[in-house]
Amino acid sequence: MAGEIQLAHSVSALTLYAHLWNNVGQIYNTVAAAFETYLTANVADYDVAMTEQGTASRFYRGNFPAVAAGYYHVTIQQRVGASPAEADPYVGDGEHFWNGTALFAFPDRADYTASRASNLDNLNATVSSRAAPGDAMDLVVDAVDAAAVAASAVTEIQSGLATSAALAAVQADTDDIQSRLPTTLSSGRMRSQIEGMDAGTITAATVATDAIDGDAIAPSAVTEIQAGLATSAALTTAQADLDDIQTRLPAALISGRMDVSVGAMVAAVQDAIVNAFWDELISEVRATGSFGQLFKDRIDVAISSRAATGAAMTLTAGERDSVASALLDLASGVETSFTVRQTLRLMAAMLCGKSSGGPGASVFRNMGDSADRVTTVADVNGNRTTMTLTP
Repeated sequence: MAGEIQLAHSVSALTLYAHLWNNVGQIYNTVAAAFETYLTANVADYDVAMTEQGTASRFYRGNFPAVAAGYYHVTIQQRVGASPAEADPYVGDGEHFWNGTALFAFPDRADYTASRASNLDNLNATVSSRAAPGDAMDLVVDAVDAAAVAASAVTEIQSGLATSAALAAVQADTDDIQSRLPTTLSSGRMRSQIEGMDAGTITAATVATDAIDGDAIAPSAVTEIQAGLATSAALTTAQADLDDIQTRLPAALISGRMDVSVGAMVAAVQDAIVNAFWDELISEVRATGSFGQLFKDRIDVAISSRAATGAAMTLTAGERDSVASALLDLASGVETSFTVRQTLRLMAAMLCGKSSGGPGASVFRNMGDSADRVTTVADVNGNRTTMTLTP
């Protein structure tokens, strides 16, 4: 018989092949005609060719190899390249019972003896209705009675369970606890009375947010909290006073101070200010640069020691130098943009300094012969037409 390996596919004209595996996971080598452990290098030697029936039936068949009778698993792949490859996609698989020459077939019911037919009747339910290995199975009521339970089973069952004595102790403790609990709950809560509480028991962390709402605060607590706080009426009065004060203050400060004007000062106040000024002791410490300090410094000796009007006064050397420098460096002291010092430098160069260039283009050096002071340009008649002055 041939064509035992079969597959119905949704696509026509495919190149399909099958692999045959035994019950220990070995694959059949069609070249060596024997089963072996799978080797990637031999992947091209494992395929069993399959052929599409007809022109485009999409039904493919392949011949089962000549192997010993037994249970085999068949996998089918689609060849993508020129030869079989591990990456070829799987398109089907199945289980086969092989008797050595053909697939195993169950005989007809008529071929069974009466006893075999009776046994076959016990298989009238589908296998899917049977309990799977490990599933729980119901026993007949009272199937396991006291006589069926061995002493060792009783010991095993009681191991870890509470004894009657232990249960009695637990019951006593339970009764004691019940005697300390209220008979009923109040709104689903246990009402209790706190006789005392350790310091720090209630903290901000132990009180939930908004746990104390308006309903929880008694009127006496509200009165206690408000005691010493300003009422709305008192706050209104204070706000009115502040508004009145604001109307009397300047809109802005000037240099960080309030700009105010003194409308008039009574004579007594004026006299007090004058007397306070003249009665101020000279020994009092005054800020450096203040008018009081200046006034004190200028009258530190008797008036009689001052020079009389028109009397000659001798200047110090520094003062004389200061006067001379002020005169020499007086801006535009001789001509516009020329001081006395600059004019003297130019005159000294013209009168006492070296000269060069002749009458047409004369250059006059300073007395130290370190710089040009005057440069002139004259025409053929000796008239100077251009003067460059470097004072």
